[in-house]
Amino acid sequence: MTEELLIEGCKKGDRASQKFLYDKYKDRFFGICIRYVKIRDAAEDVLMESFLSIFSNIDKFKGTGSFEGWMRKIVINNSINAYRKYIIERNVLSIDEQNYFDIEDKIVDTEDSETLLKMLNTLTLVNKIVFNLHEIDGYKHKDIAKLLDISITASKSRLINAKTDLRKIYDEYVLKRAESI
Repeated sequence: MTEELLIEGCKKGDRASQKFLYDKYKDRFFGICIRYVKIRDAAEDVLMESFLSIFSNIDKFKGTGSFEGWMRKIVINNSINAYRKYIIERNVLSIDEQNYFDIEDKIVDTEDSETLLKMLNTLTLVNKIVFNLHEIDGYKHKDIAKLLDISITASKSRLINAKTDLRKIYDEYVLKRAESI
């Protein structure tokens, strides 16, 4: 099925087209959700909300640019909104906040991906989100600042802190692996 036919089917509310689109992108988009929302159940909720948004707003896709990119933006925005909701509900936005959730879920079956995810999960929540948005999802600092309601300088600072922390964690990981050989 071509992407154009798939989009047209979804615009018409065709359940088979919607299921095909969901099945095609669910794993990839869940990976995005879990990077931002560390709790599996919450990430699954964000994924479902994202697909509901995609299906209900598919008429707004103009056909310019990548359809996957358009959907990806919806998933990222929903993930950021879930982050904001969590912060507001818990009132815990703190620079010193450290890895207060444990994650045992495998995103990808490779050891390197698991290791990277574990390393990312040791970062403070805000640093992790800024790192994800900038380094993985390609957002600019001005867009990150707007999404998270922080200054551009704070976004850049958070990214530097995240990279510094990740470098230390990676160096420790390499050292431990070398010692075990």
